[in-house]
This record gives sequence, C-alpha cells and structure tokens, in this order.
Amino acid sequence: MNLLSNIFDTDRIRIMEVNRKYMSLLIIILLVIAVLLLIKKNCYYVNTITKVGDNNVLVVEKEMLSHIKNNKQIIIDGIEIDYSINRIEVLDNVCFVYINNIPNNIHDNTYKIYLGKESVFEYIVRILKK
Repeated sequence: MNLLSNIFDTDRIRIMEVNRKYMSLLIIILLVIAVLLLIKKNCYYVNTITKVGDNNVLVVEKEMLSHIKNNKQIIIDGIEIDYSINRIEVLDNVCFVYINNIPNNIHDNTYKIYLGKESVFEYIVRILKK
C-alpha cells in the first residue's frame, strides 16, 4: 500500500510542476496582451496630393472620405496646414477631394491626416486584415 501511494504522490507532484509551468506561461502571454492593449500610437491616413491646374487634389479611398471631411488639418512636409474642401468627385472606389488653402511652395506629393490614437493590438489587427 505504501508503494502505491508513493507512485501516485510522485505523479501528482509532476502534474503540479507541469501545471505551474503552463500557468506561468499563460500569465506572461496575458501580460503581453494587456500591454499591447494599453500602448497607444498615433494613427494617420497617408496618400498622395496632386496639382491639377490651380487646384490641389487629395486622392482618397472611398471609406476614408468621412475622416477627410471631419478633419481640417493636413500635414505636408511635416507642416500642419488648415484646409477647406472646395468640392468632391466620387468614382468607383476613389474620391478626388479638391482643397483650398495649401501653399504653392509645397513640393512633397504625400500628405498625412491625423485620425486619432489606436492601440498596438488594433494596429496589428488592421494590418493583418489587409
């Protein structure tokens, strides 16, 4: 009887050791996920700006048009500029937004519009969806 109880006790000890390893691994994974949910970073929409005659035109994806309408600040060459929308032309999946108040000395053909802050986890999910 003593021999059987020793065998079962050693098995129980081994099982508890394995459970401790898995529990510590699970706690580490949960801490990493919590950190990813708490860290926030700035999110920008980046695309091209073109000059058509005297007008500056933003090339915008259709689903981002509402963000472009709501924001009134655009970043070109690291400079924040207020802008106003003159008119909008909508094609299949692309919109052309004619804007005013952009200086003529801007040479870069990309722009950024601040969309807000997103967590690193949301960023990873957004990248994986694409």
